[in-house]
Amino acid sequence: MRIFFIYILFFPLFIFSQNAILETDTSYIRIGEQFNLNIKVYGVDDDSIMWPNNDSIFQQFELLNSSITSILSENDTHVVHNYLLTSFDTGQFTIPSFCIYKSLVDSLITKPLDIHVLSIPLDTTNQFFDIKPPKNIPLLARELLMYFFYVLLFLFL
Repeated sequence: MRIFFIYILFFPLFIFSQNAILETDTSYIRIGEQFNLNIKVYGVDDDSIMWPNNDSIFQQFELLNSSITSILSENDTHVVHNYLLTSFDTGQFTIPSFCIYKSLVDSLITKPLDIHVLSIPLDTTNQFFDIKPPKNIPLLARELLMYFFYVLLFLFL
């Protein structure tokens, strides 16, 4: 009976809690390939959010573009911060969990996210060939006449 009352007491906190979700369109990319990373924060306005510093989050990645979108609906309000990232190093990298501050009073924490950057396999079966020699292009008589007229014009002036 006591557990039932505790459950009823704390149940509304779980329903109306604010959360931050870190998601990506893919977790496996090839070296140099671009991917989108979205941070979705539910239940807050865009004006009251302090986003973390990009340099501390994306140490292994290069930030190509960033945009913030605020989505208002009848049931919920959420803000989406979209990042376009790429990496030129191979391996498994982790985007760490970080805090998003709401009005300097409340903080929301994201979960860490793993990104695997794969190398591109090289085709070693192909042979290397020499560079082709320059083609011999014949000099036409009308080209010579044009140069001849330019020389005569220069001499008479």
